[in-house]
Amino acid sequence: MQLACRASSALLACALLAVPLAAQPTAFGEVIEVRVINVDAVVTGPNGVPVRGLGRDEFELLVNGKPVPIDYFAAVEDGLATLSEPLAAATAAPAHTAAAEHPYLVVLWDQRAFKPKDANEMLDRLIELLPNLAGSTRGIMVARQGTSLGIEQTFTTDLDLVRTAIERLDDRPVIPFSRGSRRLLLSRLESAPRPEDALTVEQADEVLSIAERLLSEINQQALEERQEAERALGQLQRLVNLLSNLPGRKSVLYFGSGVQTRPAEAVYRLWWTKYRSIAARLRVPSIGSQIDANEITSQFARLSDEANHHRVAFYIHDVGGSRPTASLVEHRSLEATTLSNSEWSNQQQNLLALATSTGGLGSLNVTSVDPLLASLTRDMLSYYSLGFEATAAIPEKGRLQVRVRHPELRVRHFTRFDESAAGGELERAAMTALFTEEGDNPLEASVEVGASERQKNGTHVVPIRVTVPISQLALLPQADRHVGKLSLVVLAQSADGDLSEPALGEVPIEIDNSKLLQAMGQLAGYRLRMRVSEGEQTIVISLRDDIARRISTLNLALDPGQEP
Repeated sequence: MQLACRASSALLACALLAVPLAAQPTAFGEVIEVRVINVDAVVTGPNGVPVRGLGRDEFELLVNGKPVPIDYFAAVEDGLATLSEPLAAATAAPAHTAAAEHPYLVVLWDQRAFKPKDANEMLDRLIELLPNLAGSTRGIMVARQGTSLGIEQTFTTDLDLVRTAIERLDDRPVIPFSRGSRRLLLSRLESAPRPEDALTVEQADEVLSIAERLLSEINQQALEERQEAERALGQLQRLVNLLSNLPGRKSVLYFGSGVQTRPAEAVYRLWWTKYRSIAARLRVPSIGSQIDANEITSQFARLSDEANHHRVAFYIHDVGGSRPTASLVEHRSLEATTLSNSEWSNQQQNLLALATSTGGLGSLNVTSVDPLLASLTRDMLSYYSLGFEATAAIPEKGRLQVRVRHPELRVRHFTRFDESAAGGELERAAMTALFTEEGDNPLEASVEVGASERQKNGTHVVPIRVTVPISQLALLPQADRHVGKLSLVVLAQSADGDLSEPALGEVPIEIDNSKLLQAMGQLAGYRLRMRVSEGEQTIVISLRDDIARRISTLNLALDPGQEP
């Protein structure tokens, strides 16, 4: 399903009463904010089995290499937390109430990666081991990643529902990586003439022209691969946002091949080995600058930071289903094979980095999924929760290290924290409302749906208007006017479980002081036109008064084939 959004200007008409002064945001007294950062740590022995019975004094917590006090501590065994002492402050309650529960678990299936044989074997084994996983979790969700993020089953403890959702994954079509054009490009690149093959000036000019044309095509290929990678990362971030409002620890069991953060790197390097001697004539000082122009390493790090902020650990089984050396059988020069293998190795390391940086585990180049599932089950049952107050002396982001005063033991935990990674507040509210069908509406927002317009390609365009009474908004006085702003996010889910990309909008509000009294009877609004597929859709709209920081969420069912 596709979703498009267009803004109209801030809306509507007039009349009514004055705004009481109390309606404007007012602060009384001193507000003290205590920032508590929780670190979930899994401690294992040499055999990989979790170690229980450790106390607070046996741990050391470091931020950017400097020890910090462990202000809050809990040992979680069999899903139940034992606190070392009564909580010192009410602010710590959210940190430890959640620790007394089993973690949530998401089974995430990357449709872009699998061959049918791989899928059948792994799905069958996953279903066999499902009872072991279910006994360690508070609920299981089944999701898939492809052209969009899809939810096969929302969180449930019903094993039959989970099993049925996993079985449905086998019927989903495989969505291959965009390797077709790359394969043809590599074939042409390998067979293209080298500069040293030119014997005349005319031949040298022709080689230069070929090199320039190939580089242009590689740039286009890199752009396409970058867009694909950004879409995949966006889906993972959307999943983290969905989990963010759930209490306690969350685990994502990911089956896939990951994301290439340096798109088309192997193709660029193959071009460079062939045309380095004439690259300067094409104004290419180094191939590194071409590769760096498309790299998305920072977005990948951001995903890790967001997962850490919301206590989401990734357990990753690399399936190898789209390994470049398997899909580029036409290119068997040693050089092309070596470069493709190096690129694939980097992609695997990205997967491993996501797992280790979030306190999970990565399973690479391993056929059986059993060891990873066994470790995940043990981790969900036994871990330690350490909390520290992030005072003014502690930065908003930094490196974390947890040590145990027993050199033979190993500790896994998330390795970085970044409190600015708590973005996406509106999208998180929309995701929560989408799956719980619950939403609060303090802004008294309303939605009007117009008649759908059927398109030639079978989709429908549906006009929607969202309005909020201006009397419900906080307005800030300026010299000759009062100003405010509404932000909103729109999400949609098809009957098949596919989630749309979030549509974002803003409604700036400016009211002349002379018209403030009349404005209290007006509405601020936003118009959008949604392009949706056939069948029933679930739409969620989250709106935020950016000054008062109040959020409303609205759920509505929509069938574009029916009259509103």
